[in-house]
Order: sequence, then structure tokens, then C-alpha cells
Amino acid sequence: MSEGLASGGFIVTDVFGTHVLLEFARVAGIRYVQVSTSEAFSESTAPAASRAGADLQVLAYVETYGLNASITRGVRAYGPFQHPAAEPASSIVRGVEEDSPIETPPGVWLHADDHSSAVDLVLREGGSGEIYRVGEDDDAVRALGWEPRLGLDEGLAETIAWYRTHRGWWERLRSGATPGSAQEQYARRDL
Repeated sequence: MSEGLASGGFIVTDVFGTHVLLEFARVAGIRYVQVSTSEAFSESTAPAASRAGADLQVLAYVETYGLNASITRGVRAYGPFQHPAAEPASSIVRGVEEDSPIETPPGVWLHADDHSSAVDLVLREGGSGEIYRVGEDDDAVRALGWEPRLGLDEGLAETIAWYRTHRGWWERLRSGATPGSAQEQYARRDL
């Protein structure tokens, strides 16, 4: 499949999907928080441009309809239950399998619990039409009172320990067990 055709999926999911959610929030009169990514600041790839387009939809609804909406743009998150094919989980499970040291992944990372707490705070106290960076140049979200609970070293140590004690969970995912399958239902027994 050409890259152009593959990009269409991002556009449908990000832009049109966001439009559907915004319409629901507008009609229902409820607050909306767009959980985006720091990649939306750089529109150099089709997925990043699609995410930026979704964020622009949010800002347009704020301006046009007065929707009470905010955007969070977070850095890459990690933590327990991350799919073993995604980084840094793939490095962690490789290190667990090989009983070798696990290197700190390059880039800016934020524990999923800390990311979730930032999104929750923006939902409750964020300003309409505001974009909150989470995990990088994040003065605006910190001004709301958010602070990450875990540093990278501590968070990775906790995450590595989780993957070591839940080996059956990620081994089944890597073997092809799908959500709702008999393998996945069996895997959930030891969580």
C-alpha cells in the first residue's frame, strides 16, 4: 500500500473521528479534552499532520461554537500494560528474555500514570482553547498544579519489575492472542 493511501486511515481516525466527538460534546454541552501528541507540533509526517489537523478542529469548535475544550500534547508514555511491540516495552521484554541490561530509551518519556494525571487535571481545570504540553516545556500544565510523580529511572524500574512479574501477559500478546480470545481471557487470570 502506498504511503498516501495509508495516510488516509490517519485522516479518517484523527480528523473525522475528532469531528464526531466534538459534535457530540457540542450537542451534549459537555467539556472536551483532546489527548494529542507532541508530534502534532511538527507536521513533517502524515500521522503528525493528521493529529495537528484534529487539534485544529478542536480550536475551531472553541472559536466557532464556544465549546469548552482543551488540548493536551504529551510526550511518549510508558508503563505497565504497554504492548510489547512498542518502545520502551520491546526493549524491556527483550532484556527480560535475554537476562541482559535494559538501556534507557532515547528521547523524552513520561510514565503513563503521570500522563493520565495531567490529562485529568486539564479536564477539570484547564482553560478553554488552551494547548497544554505534558512532559516537555510544560509550564502551563504545571501552573495548574501538575507535577510528575515518577522520574524516568524510578518509573522504568517499576515498569521493568512489572514486566518481569507479568511475563505470561506479554508472551501471549507476542504470540498473537487477541483481546477477547480464549488466550487473552486466560492471560487475564494472572494479572
